Amino acid sequence: MSPAPRLYLSHDAQLHVLLGLEFGRVGDDQPRGCWAPVSETFAYLLDVPGGRAVGFGIDEFDAFDPDDPAVAEIWDGPRFDVPALALTDACAGEIAVAARHRFGDEDSLNRRLFSLATQHPGEEALALWRECLETGDGLAHFGLGYTLMDLDRPREAYAHLRHAAAIAPEGAWTWCWLGQAAESIGELGEAREAYLSASRLATGPSAGARDDAYRRLCRLRRIAPAEGVITATRTDGTGPAADPRSPGRGDHPGDDRPDG
Repeated sequence: MSPAPRLYLSHDAQLHVLLGLEFGRVGDDQPRGCWAPVSETFAYLLDVPGGRAVGFGIDEFDAFDPDDPAVAEIWDGPRFDVPALALTDACAGEIAVAARHRFGDEDSLNRRLFSLATQHPGEEALALWRECLETGDGLAHFGLGYTLMDLDRPREAYAHLRHAAAIAPEGAWTWCWLGQAAESIGELGEAREAYLSASRLATGPSAGARDDAYRRLCRLRRIAPAEGVITATRTDGTGPAADPRSPGRGDHPGDDRPDG
């Protein structure tokens, strides 16, 4: 029997979201099927669709009732360790109760640092993103990536953005920034693929990534044409089409993060 996943906790008091995720994982931009809903506001995060639970998310955490019969299975479901709460082999119900007692109406440290990082430029932001990453929040890799790009340090940015794309593979803006970093260090083939991924995935709030990626891809093709690359166009004829084979974002509890 494998050991229980060790979770870090993220509480956003303004958005009323609690996330408990295995260290190294993020909740945003996961493939369809990786979030397994129990109710409208509670879902388990799975390592792969149909796989083992590696965390959970709760929307409307301020009003969430862990004793509601609709979520009874959270008391008899997967078990987790949560070092920050001194909990071992605990169910999601126990963790939710302990987290409410711990955080109340306060943000967790990662969310405080995340918010500060988005409000500061340059080196100040860089230091805050690094501190945020050290709390266990893997989404800070994306923040580090685009901040390092702004500071004209693409090689450092590239490593963080590649990792961000690996742990949050449905993030259109992540792929778009990865394309920029790859292009800046001469990895033109990878840049093309990243821009194409951004174009396929960009929908809803991230739709702007499609146009940005398409513009960059067109410029890149003028600079270094690639043989045998065929890209579908959108129905309006202005850019790449969304690939109907691409999975969409999972419908999961999770906080709204800036896309850069």
